[in-house]
Amino acid sequence: MNVYIKELEINDKIDYFNKLPKFICNIIICLVEKTNYFFIKNIDEDNKIYLVPDIEKIKVYKNIKKTLKREKIQTQKVQAILSEKIKKYENELKPLYILDAKTTLIKNIDEVLEKIIGDNKSEFQDIYILTNNYINSNINMIRKIATKVKSVNIITKELEKYNMLENILMEDGILINISNNKRKSLKKAKIIINIDFTQQEMKNYNIYRNAIIINITKEQIDKLNGFDGIIVQNIEVKLKKEQEKKFYNNNIINSFRNIELYESLQKSREETNEKIEILYLYGNKGKISEKELINKQNIGLK
Repeated sequence: MNVYIKELEINDKIDYFNKLPKFICNIIICLVEKTNYFFIKNIDEDNKIYLVPDIEKIKVYKNIKKTLKREKIQTQKVQAILSEKIKKYENELKPLYILDAKTTLIKNIDEVLEKIIGDNKSEFQDIYILTNNYINSNINMIRKIATKVKSVNIITKELEKYNMLENILMEDGILINISNNKRKSLKKAKIIINIDFTQQEMKNYNIYRNAIIINITKEQIDKLNGFDGIIVQNIEVKLKKEQEKKFYNNNIINSFRNIELYESLQKSREETNEKIEILYLYGNKGKISEKELINKQNIGLK
């Protein structure tokens, strides 16, 4: 089940209380605010909206958490999707599962690389990957990327395990390089994919000042010493017309990013062949402009 949590807006009031006089609506909203509660709107059996009258009241999130736990008991699987305004209160809802919308980014990492590389040919690019977890999903991503670029350089403390992978891929004609030199490994790295390094771990490395970093971890990477490049935190995608209509009719299209709405509709986390259209990339300050991206491409990638 998807639960979209957002602030109560004027259009929500009109939709939710369309058969009640305005003064009664105002009384109900005041009572709900005072009791630190919220409104629930059912879209269908798999989707609900929680409408919060006063998002700054911390106590309301305790009630939201309790309600989500009850939902989970009934449906087994519940994921919360937070509006942009409510994201700053995310910690109040943990440890409940909150959609981070990184799955599509990971599945389409090659398209993201193409967006970043631009007119520069991918087969001439050196890609640097930061990972310490030797697991199938990471191995598959490395294999996928390595077939499309000039070289893949793995930066890891698990040298022994990834040296094994280097030998395995070499048999398939795929070359990768393994290292963990904190001073030299990333000094000339222009495109970096961070699979699972923490921000603190990344601070231990001498990173090329104008690099473009694709961060696929849940942690927000935003403070690196002397760094003046771009950190891609996610992507924005184009919704299909029927998807857009569904969200528009329920007044949630403008409160959430498309990527979050798109991922909330994906029934399975398994690999799909569905083609997406990447509209733009998200950084720490929101949308990464084409001008900013081209500027970094001109500095580093040619």
